[in-house]
Amino acid sequence: MSPCVTGAFYHEFSVATGSAMRAPQVGFRSPVLASDGANLAAAFQTIVEIGDEMLLMRILDQAFPGCVFYSDNTGGRFRMMMQREGLSRPLEPAEFSDGTLRFLCLAVALLSPRPPAFIALNEPENSLHPQMLPALASLIAEASRYSADLAHQPLARAGKVD
Repeated sequence: MSPCVTGAFYHEFSVATGSAMRAPQVGFRSPVLASDGANLAAAFQTIVEIGDEMLLMRILDQAFPGCVFYSDNTGGRFRMMMQREGLSRPLEPAEFSDGTLRFLCLAVALLSPRPPAFIALNEPENSLHPQMLPALASLIAEASRYSADLAHQPLARAGKVD
């Protein structure tokens, strides 16, 4: 009998208005992103504290030039925030586009400080602006573990991934 391989399958993140990732969540250390992305801010903060924060910020800067993402940890609740050049206040997750949230989820899933043995991404390029595809390709290439990418042609062309 072969041992059971544990893994994560990321198919579709819950980014609809009112979804958990758009609202503040109780703060806790979260080394792995939930399959629906509900713990996005906590998993992001975990990477900042014990993971490869520099790589995460580099990938996000490539995808979103002029933007800085961070987890606001006010009152023991975490929520993602984005400070964008030219805006006088940070944007809250309720104001993020679906594609922005999906990219954040992919980045956090792939840069987990305690990744599962296997990660599968089903069509990670869905709902992303074409200008984000090179950053997504870089992210996948930089991931330090095996990931099965079930993407279609646009991602392969964007990052020239074999």
